[in-house]
Amino acid sequence: MTKLPSAVKRLSLGLLILAAGCAKAPEPPTTEEILAARASSPHLERKALKPVLPDLGPIVDLPKSAAGSLAQIGPVAIPALKTALTDADPTVRRQAARALGQMGPEAEPAVAELTKALEDAAPEVREAAVQALGKIGPAAAPAIPALIKALEDDAGAVKETTPE
Repeated sequence: MTKLPSAVKRLSLGLLILAAGCAKAPEPPTTEEILAARASSPHLERKALKPVLPDLGPIVDLPKSAAGSLAQIGPVAIPALKTALTDADPTVRRQAARALGQMGPEAEPAVAELTKALEDAAPEVREAAVQALGKIGPAAAPAIPALIKALEDDAGAVKETTPE
């Protein structure tokens, strides 16, 4: 006969007591009770859910995650990333340029779009485009005139950008 740990013994005993009707199982809370608890302490709800669903707000950067995933897919994702370079959100445009840069020379089909991004209104997009073109390498040679012009950019970050 195997020896059971004491926690298992206590659990088994508790189940036997419940099954025998010696103790009554607690009633689940009503919907009204749950809503009242939420209204009185909304932070308790977040605390209770944290082990199940952690607060992903500051951790997940959706544009970065999406662009990074597309970069891992490879050249098949280039059309989607080229479209993302024209998105209304500069964060999406920046991340699209970064993702193209992660592909390196395989991102050659996006050189024209990255060259256009060198004139983007957002300096972070221009900077990411410079880096991406540098990572593409010799295949980005058509962008050289625009890169030279980018040296005159007022945003210091663009002037000082070098491929990683």
